[in-house]
Amino acid sequence: MDPAEAQTLRREWVAAELPVPLVVLDSPYRDITEPIMDYIARLRRQSPRELVAVVIPEYVVGHWWEGLLHNQSALRLKLRLRLVPNVMVISVPYQLAAASDLVAEEEAVEAASASTLRAAAEREAARADRLGRLPVTTR
Repeated sequence: MDPAEAQTLRREWVAAELPVPLVVLDSPYRDITEPIMDYIARLRRQSPRELVAVVIPEYVVGHWWEGLLHNQSALRLKLRLRLVPNVMVISVPYQLAAASDLVAEEEAVEAASASTLRAAAEREAARADRLGRLPVTTR
């Protein structure tokens, strides 16, 4: 994040009146794990009995192969943090558009399938009623 973006984020954070301080860490080479681990180590040295909560956003992806592209930094960070005493890791799912589109498609398919099954059951019941016998059911 460049300094201008960091300053904009700080202004938005203050404007949102969030009760948690924002800490922006310098992260050369786009590596977030080491700067965060160093910062947590400093916090732990200052207050060894305090509980540190680390909130990690994680993308919810629509396809299994998208998981190979996203959340790798979050996974590395979580693996490192689980070994640090008095550190609580909180994963917050963030749904990408592709994932929400996939969920909508699945819901539409399920609704269509249920509708088709209902229609087939109604046809079978009507046919059985015409023939004067009990309808055939499946499990």
